[in-house]
Amino acid sequence: MEKSNYLNSLIKKETSRIELLKAIELKDNIFDKIMDSKLNDIEIIYFSSNPYLTEKNINRLFDLKIENANINLLKNSNCSVNKLYNFLSLNDKIYNIAIAHNENHNYELFKKLFRLNDFDVDITLSFNNSTPSDILKKLYLKDKYEINFGLSCNRKTPKEILKVLFEDIQYSSNISNIINTDDF
Repeated sequence: MEKSNYLNSLIKKETSRIELLKAIELKDNIFDKIMDSKLNDIEIIYFSSNPYLTEKNINRLFDLKIENANINLLKNSNCSVNKLYNFLSLNDKIYNIAIAHNENHNYELFKKLFRLNDFDVDITLSFNNSTPSDILKKLYLKDKYEINFGLSCNRKTPKEILKVLFEDIQYSSNISNIINTDDF
């Protein structure tokens, strides 16, 4: 079966369509072909979680102004830092949490997220493997179970914090899963 016919047949099948939208590698004109297939809002939301979206694709999907799709797009590491700042300026808690998930932004944006002093954003930052270590240290000082749980799962948490958390049974198995605890 020719490649484009195969793609068309997959796009038409409802169950495989969602899985395809979430995972298809977007080369050449595949993005345009999918967009031309008249996706409904739910399908666009699934499509917006595709890790192969380029910055150009992401911007085109943002233009559709579908809130749940925007949330997925803000988490995508190919989302431009300018878009992240634009959405951060909206002061929307859900968008802020989505931005805190993104592993590809600059130090200043991490600082702005931390300065929000929002518990849910802090939890998300504690899990994010790209959060700078000085911010991870400040998160640890908040001494909150949910934040410490995130830190105990984060392979980038400074070793001195992991050593302290490892002593607590609530966190030790998480730490054992991410690093060699023989070094303690």
